[in-house]
Amino acid sequence: MVSSSALSVADASVELNQLNVSNGSLGLALAQSAAEARRPADASPSPTPSSSPTCFNGVEYSRTISGSTIDLTLEFFYDNACTEPYMLRTLAITPPPASGGTGTATGTVEVFNESGTPVDFNTLALTFIVDAQGNLTQVSEEKTAAPGPSAAPYAQFGYACVYGTASAIDCGLGNAINDTSANVSVGFTETTTVASSPGPSASPAPSASPMPSWAPIAAPRSVQLQINGQGYTGTLGGLTLAPGVAPAWTVSGGTQAATLAGTASFGFGCGSYVSNVSLTLTDTAAGLTVTLTQSGHQLTGTVTNTSGQTVATISLDRSGSGTITYTNGTTAPVKDWIIVG
Repeated sequence: MVSSSALSVADASVELNQLNVSNGSLGLALAQSAAEARRPADASPSPTPSSSPTCFNGVEYSRTISGSTIDLTLEFFYDNACTEPYMLRTLAITPPPASGGTGTATGTVEVFNESGTPVDFNTLALTFIVDAQGNLTQVSEEKTAAPGPSAAPYAQFGYACVYGTASAIDCGLGNAINDTSANVSVGFTETTTVASSPGPSASPAPSASPMPSWAPIAAPRSVQLQINGQGYTGTLGGLTLAPGVAPAWTVSGGTQAATLAGTASFGFGCGSYVSNVSLTLTDTAAGLTVTLTQSGHQLTGTVTNTSGQTVATISLDRSGSGTITYTNGTTAPVKDWIIVG
């Protein structure tokens, strides 16, 4: 439970980094789509990137407008030359009316490990709210994870953020994951403050063209989370994830099994891969603490009890894929921050 919850926080850090309204790819794309809807009907559309995107700092971006739909393709890479794929995201965005309101988007995400092997396929559904002045005020994203495009999903996730309020709690997340090997489902929810800091300005790779308008999404940045969450268990397939009062999520159908607290700091490289990690999460009732750190391309974690004894170890690459090993000698694969066996 505590290991799965810690990996859920890592997954949320990746997604909330994308939802940043100033330079996150999803936040920027949704804000741009709202601005497009506000353009006068007789105005020419704003320029869009080529259908053959140019590599810039480990990111390839294309955006086309067809009627009332904006199609977005974003591919992130582990290297600045765009030869080692990390994440391919596609999105079809229907913006809200020019006067403000609710917009929607659907899409997919495919994640690759550092060997270039696909490890996870996600299906996305988003809603977002824009005020009368064109400001993004709320985003809600639901995601399912599966081994491949035609496979049955084994996990569902939810993320939500509210913007421009005086509330200290601005984002929330939840998930319900089926663990077939253990014949149980586990879930996690939390609401959190998110502090996001831009890194150095992005600079083009040697072969890249001059800096494009979407360059902010290719800049390094960091995300800090204060974690106060709840862990759940239930029968296999018995947990249900649903949105609560924004930005919260709820898990029903099981039993709360843990109360978890801690901090997490994640840095992201130009291609939005994880570049540094410092995470500590504690379940005081069970007397377990999990830590996750990074050295180079390798992320390592340990789960310890109150006596300081290690009860599990985690070894991952920058995609969040690898293994968890328990003290009884058994191991389970981890793919895109999910323990899948």
